[in-house]
Amino acid sequence: MREDTIAKTDDVSKVIDTGHREPGSYFNAFSEEWEIRKRVFADGQMEIVAKKYDRYEGVLQFGSPSPHTKRGEAEDRENSIRCATERAKQRVRLLCKTMGADRMLTLTYRENMTDRVRAKRDFDRFRRAMSKHRSFKYVCTMEQQERGAWHFHIAVKGRLVYQLVRSIWRKVVGQDNGTIHVSNPYGRRGGQHKLAAYLSKYITKNAALFELNEKRYWCSKGIDVPEPERVAYYAHAKDVAEIMAECLTLANREGNPLDLQAYYDKHSMFWMATGPLCRVE
Repeated sequence: MREDTIAKTDDVSKVIDTGHREPGSYFNAFSEEWEIRKRVFADGQMEIVAKKYDRYEGVLQFGSPSPHTKRGEAEDRENSIRCATERAKQRVRLLCKTMGADRMLTLTYRENMTDRVRAKRDFDRFRRAMSKHRSFKYVCTMEQQERGAWHFHIAVKGRLVYQLVRSIWRKVVGQDNGTIHVSNPYGRRGGQHKLAAYLSKYITKNAALFELNEKRYWCSKGIDVPEPERVAYYAHAKDVAEIMAECLTLANREGNPLDLQAYYDKHSMFWMATGPLCRVE
């Protein structure tokens, strides 16, 4: 290990030049190795993720064989659905933040619309019609109500001409059948965090209702999610408090700490997000 790549503070070794370092590259079976990454969005929002690689726990995990399950059996299918759902949930959140979504548009039916295939066709006609009138950037998910009716939650950016939106939706589903609702959480603290989280939660809520390879969300073209950037790698961290402190320092230095959100799974992942520094039109 080159000396110029490590900044040592007590028992913590922080890799500054991380180009050739990967979690698991050290040989202390009982050390906790952490990697910190950040993702910065166009409006200054930032997500910081710290993940732990515990070699000792990894040995236990991989050293205990699990019963083999053939492809297509229930256990394998449930795990595949869970993984696909988590990927889709994260993707929806990142898409919302990338486009700077600040409003939630909800499209509903007055009739008890239980036909998911027909509802998808209706939304496809709606978004095509909307794109003719303006540059319609959106991220959309579906929700099923208790009565079985489907409706759509759509994250958008900027003001909408509500009369036009209502007119287009009713032209698709019938004059006496469609209603819309628009909420704007931007002015409230954590509003954009909550909007992205609110939309993505429906991916999990409706997971059991979708087939394994069925589309769970829709978005407009041209929303390019920024890639995460590795910030630091800790080879020997004593506890997660040191990692949290490093993440908080980064958030205060580069982000908007007045609009801070954080989550810790009490095991191997710490997530932190800051609010926008400016509003990008």
